[in-house]
Amino acid sequence: MASVRRSYLQLIFEAIGLPILPDYWDYQYKVNHQFDSYNSLLITGIGSIDDFAVNELDEFDAQQQAVQDQVPVIKQKSNTVGATWSRRFKDASGNMRLTLSTNRLENQFSQFNDNVNQEGLYFQNDATEQEIKLRLNVTKFLGEWITSYGGSIQNVDYSNATTDVVNNANFNANMNLYRYGAFFQTSRSINNRNSVSVGIRLDGNSFMESGNDIWNTLSPRFSYSYKITKNGNWTLNGSLGRYYKIPPYTILGFKDNSGKFVNQNTKYIRTDHGVLGIEYLINKSSRITLEAFWKQYASY
Repeated sequence: MASVRRSYLQLIFEAIGLPILPDYWDYQYKVNHQFDSYNSLLITGIGSIDDFAVNELDEFDAQQQAVQDQVPVIKQKSNTVGATWSRRFKDASGNMRLTLSTNRLENQFSQFNDNVNQEGLYFQNDATEQEIKLRLNVTKFLGEWITSYGGSIQNVDYSNATTDVVNNANFNANMNLYRYGAFFQTSRSINNRNSVSVGIRLDGNSFMESGNDIWNTLSPRFSYSYKITKNGNWTLNGSLGRYYKIPPYTILGFKDNSGKFVNQNTKYIRTDHGVLGIEYLINKSSRITLEAFWKQYASY
């Protein structure tokens, strides 16, 4: 399967004389091949092209002229593609998924004294991010328990070139790092009314000063479900968990005027989640849920 789309807003905006022209494309594709009863391959991708331009006005309008002078000119491309090999174990004890993928984002953000003709550049930010990822996920059925475990490793390239004529500043950075992680989770149902799940995850990277101290990103998770009524129409659900996220590459890749990375001593962003909810099963195809959640952030 494949599809390509293009916007038509830029044609409407130009026809009615608006000062901006948002022109974008997107595309997606998917190929699925079944080798046999136990092995299959999925290749899928998605991407977009965003070309935000400024329209020359036929007649002077102070408000639209102000918009025309202040908006940036943006050129952006994104692309993601991946392949997943799925294998069902012949003894029916579980399955495995191995995924290799890459994603890339190119973003150019510019401002000119003359945005229409793109002359007199006074600010430009040209940034590129690319990740190559390899992930393994294994699921095993061990008696009443369903257990999943796996890991991931990825290589990251980030570059940023910024020119700021007004403040006489130039910024150039190139960063390469490795990220890795591992997880384990197991769950089971107990006497048809209770279900429990516990898990843990660790993450690290090669760039931050404490990036390899993976015990600092120890992330436990726990969830519990209880069927209040014997027929299972009413269910109480709850979960607690800790999650870590690496700071954005814009932060990690920032350099001072001497060309030194100044944010290598930063920490992973942490958040603790608590969720409590109740669920009512109307019939086999419909349900109503009500949930409340609490989040606590740290190192943000």
